[in-house]
Amino acid sequence: DFASAQKYLEKILSVDPDFERALQHISWTYRDTKQYEKMLKTAERYVAVSGSQEAYQLLVSALMHLKDFNTAFQQLQETEKSNPDDYQLKVAIADIYVMQEKYQQAEAVLMPLIGEDKPAAARSSGYSNLARAYAYEGRYQQAFRMLDELIHFYWQINDTANAAYYHVIKALYLTLTDDENSSWNEVKKTFPFQKSLA
Repeated sequence: DFASAQKYLEKILSVDPDFERALQHISWTYRDTKQYEKMLKTAERYVAVSGSQEAYQLLVSALMHLKDFNTAFQQLQETEKSNPDDYQLKVAIADIYVMQEKYQQAEAVLMPLIGEDKPAAARSSGYSNLARAYAYEGRYQQAFRMLDELIHFYWQINDTANAAYYHVIKALYLTLTDDENSSWNEVKKTFPFQKSLA
């Protein structure tokens, strides 16, 4: 019931214009109802309030739906100048490259994020987004290598939930290569955690 959702979310934002969750959810609502101009305006506000990776992704998504690739790219590059260490901006820039099928440029932006000296959040985001970019390009072996690195990374920091989650993601990627046995074997690695993980 998008119409009712939109009404209530707009009411929330009339009371508290900077309420992050409302900006997030109304951006989703505008996206799902193809109101991309409105989505763009709320995503811009969401970025200003939150600066989260999802906020940037929603902003880029709105601009991409409006076929405004140049503005999306320029806006992110401008923001990056004042936030050169913000890995979420780099991921958003890589997203634009991937959407334009400029995979080598996306790879060049993402590779520095997986350095040993980078924070945990940047490294995990770098591995997962590189895997996605490689899969889009059909470079499945590289995608599997990135997912293996990511799974190893999560096991090292004892993040069982994310380690298990990315075993399943790798299994899904393996189905793209019609390797059902390997896919199923990857899923089996999560079985010992079924009682403790939803």
